[in-house]
Amino acid sequence: MAKRYQVIATAIAARIQCAKTLDTHQEWFNRWTETIERETDNLPSGSGIDAGVKFNFDKSTQDKLVFHF
Repeated sequence: MAKRYQVIATAIAARIQCAKTLDTHQEWFNRWTETIERETDNLPSGSGIDAGVKFNFDKSTQDKLVFHF
């Protein structure tokens, strides 16, 4: 089973590719976005991370996942 960061990295790479041809890949772009949202929905909060953790779609790549907290 793939680890959560691996699933997110794969999805962000696919989402970036779909964005290049959004006119023909809108449905898959949306599916990959939903996958990322689902995987990042229950990230840590509390213990100093009071506002939760947010995934940055625009700055993330397959090799670098960017989170804000």
